[in-house]
Amino acid sequence: MPQSKSTPSKNASSKSASSKSASSKNASSKNKGKGRYTAPPPKKTAASPLWFGVAITTFLLVGLLIVVTNYIGLLPGDAENRYLIIGLVFISLGFMMATGYH
Repeated sequence: MPQSKSTPSKNASSKSASSKSASSKNASSKNKGKGRYTAPPPKKTAASPLWFGVAITTFLLVGLLIVVTNYIGLLPGDAENRYLIIGLVFISLGFMMATGYH
């Protein structure tokens, strides 16, 4: 007994295919003329003032000078941790300021 092909399944498959192509036409017509996405231009940040760069350099150099002179023993008293901490605070301030430099 040969099986007969059912025409409703053909019609159902052809309907789904035509609905897919219709939905893709609608989707392509929405984006038609828009082209590719382009990102907005980056916001311009104001340049840092001159004194900011000078302050960064000053903090770094003063901190380095304090640490080195503490190591050599030129600061009053023996080599003490408080001078080392003060020097590292100056160096840290210089690095923190440098992260905001533009």
